[in-house]
Amino acid sequence: MLGFMKKKSRPGHLTAFVSGKVIPMEEVPDPVFSSKRLGDGVAVYPSEGQITAPADGVVSVVMEDSKHVIGLTLSNGMEVLIHVGLDTVALNGEGFTLCVKTGTKVKCGDILLKFDRKMIEERGYSDLVIFVITDLKGMEPPVYMTGMDAAAGQTVIGEWSER
Repeated sequence: MLGFMKKKSRPGHLTAFVSGKVIPMEEVPDPVFSSKRLGDGVAVYPSEGQITAPADGVVSVVMEDSKHVIGLTLSNGMEVLIHVGLDTVALNGEGFTLCVKTGTKVKCGDILLKFDRKMIEERGYSDLVIFVITDLKGMEPPVYMTGMDAAAGQTVIGEWSER
Protein backbone atom coordinates (compact mmCIF):
# COMPACT_ATOMS: atom_id res chain seq x y z
CA MET A 1 0.00 0.00 0.00
CA LEU A 2 1.24 3.50 -0.73
CA GLY A 3 2.56 5.34 2.30
CA PHE A 4 0.38 8.40 1.83
CA MET A 5 -2.75 6.24 1.79
CA LYS A 6 -2.07 4.62 5.17
CA LYS A 7 -4.20 5.85 8.01
CA LYS A 8 -2.03 8.01 10.25
CA SER A 9 -2.21 7.39 13.96
CA ARG A 10 -3.84 10.35 15.60
CA PRO A 11 -2.87 11.42 19.08
CA GLY A 12 -5.25 10.62 21.90
CA HIS A 13 -5.62 12.81 24.89
CA LEU A 14 -6.98 13.03 28.41
CA THR A 15 -8.34 16.29 29.73
CA ALA A 16 -8.23 17.41 33.33
CA PHE A 17 -10.88 15.60 35.38
CA VAL A 18 -11.03 18.45 37.90
CA SER A 19 -9.74 22.02 37.88
CA GLY A 20 -6.62 22.65 39.93
CA LYS A 21 -2.87 22.02 40.25
CA VAL A 22 -1.70 18.83 38.48
CA ILE A 23 1.03 16.80 40.20
CA PRO A 24 2.84 13.57 39.29
CA MET A 25 1.68 10.32 40.90
CA GLU A 26 4.98 10.04 42.80
CA GLU A 27 4.03 13.15 44.82
CA VAL A 28 0.72 11.76 46.11
CA PRO A 29 1.06 11.52 49.93
CA ASP A 30 -0.29 7.96 50.02
CA PRO A 31 2.02 4.98 49.35
CA VAL A 32 -0.68 2.92 47.60
CA PHE A 33 -0.95 5.57 44.90
CA SER A 34 2.58 7.02 44.87
CA SER A 35 4.09 3.53 44.46
CA LYS A 36 1.79 3.02 41.45
CA ARG A 37 0.47 -0.30 42.82
CA LEU A 38 -2.91 0.42 41.25
CA GLY A 39 -1.40 1.91 38.08
CA ASP A 40 0.17 5.13 36.84
CA GLY A 41 -1.55 8.46 36.49
CA VAL A 42 -1.65 11.95 37.97
CA ALA A 43 -3.34 13.80 40.80
CA VAL A 44 -4.85 17.25 41.15
CA TYR A 45 -5.13 19.54 44.15
CA PRO A 46 -8.61 20.78 43.22
CA SER A 47 -9.77 24.37 43.06
CA GLU A 48 -13.41 23.29 42.73
CA GLY A 49 -15.56 20.33 43.75
CA GLN A 50 -16.66 18.87 40.44
CA ILE A 51 -15.26 15.80 38.65
CA THR A 52 -15.63 15.52 34.87
CA ALA A 53 -14.94 12.75 32.37
CA PRO A 54 -11.35 13.01 31.05
CA ALA A 55 -12.39 11.42 27.71
CA ASP A 56 -15.40 9.74 26.09
CA GLY A 57 -16.37 6.40 27.61
CA VAL A 58 -18.75 4.45 29.81
CA VAL A 59 -19.03 4.48 33.61
CA SER A 60 -17.92 1.00 34.67
CA VAL A 61 -17.75 1.35 38.46
CA VAL A 62 -19.46 3.61 40.98
CA MET A 63 -18.89 3.24 44.71
CA GLU A 64 -22.55 3.63 45.71
CA ASP A 65 -21.91 3.76 49.48
CA SER A 66 -18.89 6.05 49.71
CA LYS A 67 -19.46 7.87 46.39
CA HIS A 68 -15.79 8.90 46.26
CA VAL A 69 -14.63 6.58 43.43
CA ILE A 70 -15.71 6.27 39.80
CA GLY A 71 -14.30 3.88 37.22
CA LEU A 72 -14.53 4.48 33.48
CA THR A 73 -13.85 2.41 30.40
CA LEU A 74 -12.66 4.92 27.82
CA SER A 75 -13.65 4.68 24.17
CA ASN A 76 -10.15 3.35 23.36
CA GLY A 77 -10.68 0.49 25.87
CA MET A 78 -8.45 1.83 28.66
CA GLU A 79 -9.82 1.40 32.15
CA VAL A 80 -9.35 4.29 34.57
CA LEU A 81 -10.22 5.12 38.14
CA ILE A 82 -10.89 8.56 39.64
CA HIS A 83 -10.52 8.67 43.43
CA VAL A 84 -11.58 11.78 45.38
CA GLY A 85 -9.62 12.45 48.55
CA LEU A 86 -7.35 10.48 50.82
CA ASP A 87 -9.11 8.22 53.33
CA THR A 88 -12.44 9.86 52.41
CA VAL A 89 -14.09 6.43 52.35
CA ALA A 90 -14.53 7.08 56.09
CA LEU A 91 -17.05 9.83 55.26
CA ASN A 92 -19.51 7.14 54.05
CA GLY A 93 -20.65 9.28 51.13
CA GLU A 94 -21.29 12.43 53.14
CA GLY A 95 -20.28 15.47 51.08
CA PHE A 96 -20.41 13.57 47.76
CA THR A 97 -23.10 13.62 45.06
CA LEU A 98 -22.98 11.10 42.22
CA CYS A 99 -24.16 12.47 38.87
CA VAL A 100 -23.87 9.18 36.94
CA LYS A 101 -24.46 5.48 37.49
CA THR A 102 -22.85 2.33 36.18
CA GLY A 103 -23.48 2.00 32.45
CA THR A 104 -23.84 5.73 31.79
CA LYS A 105 -22.21 6.80 28.51
CA VAL A 106 -20.18 9.98 28.99
CA LYS A 107 -18.47 12.51 26.77
CA CYS A 108 -15.28 14.34 27.65
CA GLY A 109 -16.17 17.08 30.13
CA ASP A 110 -19.45 15.54 31.37
CA ILE A 111 -19.94 15.92 35.13
CA LEU A 112 -19.44 12.62 37.00
CA LEU A 113 -19.67 13.68 40.63
CA LYS A 114 -19.60 16.67 42.93
CA PHE A 115 -17.94 16.95 46.32
CA ASP A 116 -17.90 19.45 49.17
CA ARG A 117 -14.27 20.52 49.48
CA LYS A 118 -14.89 22.61 52.59
CA MET A 119 -16.61 19.79 54.48
CA ILE A 120 -13.85 17.31 53.53
CA GLU A 121 -11.21 19.73 54.82
CA GLU A 122 -13.18 20.49 58.01
CA ARG A 123 -13.30 16.74 58.73
CA GLY A 124 -9.51 16.61 58.46
CA TYR A 125 -9.19 14.85 55.09
CA SER A 126 -7.33 15.79 51.94
CA ASP A 127 -9.46 16.50 48.86
CA LEU A 128 -6.62 15.55 46.46
CA VAL A 129 -8.16 13.86 43.39
CA ILE A 130 -6.25 10.92 41.94
CA PHE A 131 -6.52 9.57 38.39
CA VAL A 132 -5.14 6.07 37.71
CA ILE A 133 -5.06 4.00 34.53
CA THR A 134 -5.75 0.52 35.88
CA ASP A 135 -5.59 -1.25 32.49
CA LEU A 136 -3.88 0.12 29.38
CA LYS A 137 -5.48 -2.57 27.17
CA GLY A 138 -2.20 -2.98 25.27
CA MET A 139 -1.79 0.72 24.52
CA GLU A 140 1.28 2.78 25.25
CA PRO A 141 1.00 4.72 28.51
CA PRO A 142 0.23 8.41 28.08
CA VAL A 143 2.78 11.13 28.58
CA TYR A 144 1.45 13.20 31.48
CA MET A 145 1.69 16.97 31.83
CA THR A 146 2.13 18.08 35.44
CA GLY A 147 3.22 21.13 37.40
CA MET A 148 0.49 23.33 35.95
CA ASP A 149 -2.96 24.61 36.71
CA ALA A 150 -5.60 22.86 34.64
CA ALA A 151 -9.25 23.50 33.78
CA ALA A 152 -11.61 20.51 34.00
CA GLY A 153 -12.71 19.22 30.62
CA GLN A 154 -10.41 21.64 28.78
CA THR A 155 -6.72 21.33 29.65
CA VAL A 156 -4.93 18.32 28.16
CA ILE A 157 -3.06 16.47 30.91
CA GLY A 158 -2.12 13.30 29.02
CA GLU A 159 -1.39 12.29 25.43
CA TRP A 160 -0.56 9.07 23.60
CA SER A 161 -0.49 7.72 20.08
CA GLU A 162 -3.45 5.54 19.15
CA ARG A 163 -2.89 2.46 17.03
